[in-house]
Amino acid sequence: MFIRCGFFKGTITSGMEEDFHNHWRDNLVPLWSAFPHLLELRVLRDIESDCAESRFPLVMAMRLESRNHIEEALASPTRWESKETSKKLFEMFDGSVIHTVFRADQFDPFTADEILGFAPLCNRSFMQTGEESPLFLFVSQPIHEPTLHHQTRSCLAHGEQHL
Repeated sequence: MFIRCGFFKGTITSGMEEDFHNHWRDNLVPLWSAFPHLLELRVLRDIESDCAESRFPLVMAMRLESRNHIEEALASPTRWESKETSKKLFEMFDGSVIHTVFRADQFDPFTADEILGFAPLCNRSFMQTGEESPLFLFVSQPIHEPTLHHQTRSCLAHGEQHL
């Protein structure tokens, strides 16, 4: 899986914030959503940052299955129409756009049933200080089930004193 991101690094021109966001939402999202082979589109808006000098008021992220799919999407007429439509966005933006392709690995969180299912694999040592305290189980051997992604993992089950 691959994700191609467009990082808008800089600031939206003062007083143009609403127009900026309306433009990408109304004009670019329909184009970005039409890219061939697109599996998912996410548009992220900056809420806060630990670095005031390096802001990203907008990040566009497209998930595609392969590098070939990215190449086909970038060669499509939709991409060129998107670039043309983006010009108005850049008139309201002081900064630059950086495109980066990431290889993405996905690790889904465990469900409560999966955590409880680790009991046979887990070291039975735990800390418990009261009836409502959590019971911590620590995986002490590799997990070989195909749906589980980590070789070792700490597990938490609340109040499961019978394990």
